Amino acid sequence: MEKCHRNLVCLQVHNDYLIQGGETKTAQLIGDVLEEYGLHIIRYYKSNNEIAQKGKLGKLIVGIKAIYNPDTVKEINAILDAMHVDFALVHNTSPIISNSIYKILMERNIPVLKYLQNYNLMCLNGAIDHGECCKNCSEHLWIGVKQRCYKNSVAYSLIKYISKKEFDKKYRDKIAGFMPNSEFVRDRHVQYGLNINKMNVMYNYIEGHCVNDEKIIERQRYLYFGRISKEKGVFTIIKAFQDMIDLQLDIMGSGELVEQITKYIREHGLKNVRYIGSRTGKELAEVIHEAKAVIVSSEWDEPLPRTIMESYLQGTPVVGTDRGGIPEMINEGQTGYIYKSGDVRSLKCSISRMESLSDDQYTYMRLSCLEEAKNKYTKEKYVQRFIECIGRHLK
Repeated sequence: MEKCHRNLVCLQVHNDYLIQGGETKTAQLIGDVLEEYGLHIIRYYKSNNEIAQKGKLGKLIVGIKAIYNPDTVKEINAILDAMHVDFALVHNTSPIISNSIYKILMERNIPVLKYLQNYNLMCLNGAIDHGECCKNCSEHLWIGVKQRCYKNSVAYSLIKYISKKEFDKKYRDKIAGFMPNSEFVRDRHVQYGLNINKMNVMYNYIEGHCVNDEKIIERQRYLYFGRISKEKGVFTIIKAFQDMIDLQLDIMGSGELVEQITKYIREHGLKNVRYIGSRTGKELAEVIHEAKAVIVSSEWDEPLPRTIMESYLQGTPVVGTDRGGIPEMINEGQTGYIYKSGDVRSLKCSISRMESLSDDQYTYMRLSCLEEAKNKYTKEKYVQRFIECIGRHLK
């Protein structure tokens, strides 16, 4: 693909979480690919590590600054005084960057594209309420204060509430364009009140080591990889394989439930289930490549799991739940199967369908996964969609 026709200058804004996750990786990859294709990217990143060592009072002050942060104002004004910026791409802004970023940009008439890869605009705690999925705040944000949804604190939840009400009142309708990373995320935000005409679905892209060998592998083991936590539904997978002793399951990753799942496996004598720790890079790619299928068991509305893209990159089919953006990523019977979230019986049925495939059918499914990765989740496709978005909203 040709380089961008203009050497546009983009201010990319992102507030990282205390523990880096997929959203920060996505922000970094987006910045990288836009630079590669000709844009000049100014990265304004903040990390919650900056407040991790503060005491209770210091953290409360930071929380208050989530409404208006004079430090952000000073730093952004310095950047904008020093050079011309054509537009801003804003990811997460809470708690350090704050709504101040929108105030400054809009005062200077700099168009803002808002990246949507979570539910923070319509939920005080990103659609997870005490470990359970929640849509209450989509209609009444104050419920999140009553339920102490953010950090299990009335004070912190109130600060979040004030910040969100301010965004909705002053800035939301002035955003030039929104960039949800899946159709599901788009639809949820439209239901919340965002303008559908400003929506541009931007599927993320995937890069990584692609295992490409000619050796014949007899793939027997199913694989879960990723964060091991309640909302990921790992116990649903284990219980399914507890009833399918002839099939093998590997669990790979880290998280707060590692000790619980290893204890469960041990106490129930599950010889066909094993926890294999974490992998990265080429080693991770090889494990995915050698799996019969990857199981994506999320029991919350996950926007766009990178695990599915990483699986397709290795030609590995996916058995995934019917939550969030997962169903739109799986072509039923072509690149995998979809099952009812949290339903052991439904998962077992989908796995049985995978097991019933002939060798030729299974080979075709793996080839379909590779094609899906190539046709939908490449850098070239991402940049093409991004340039179309710029042309549509930045006039």
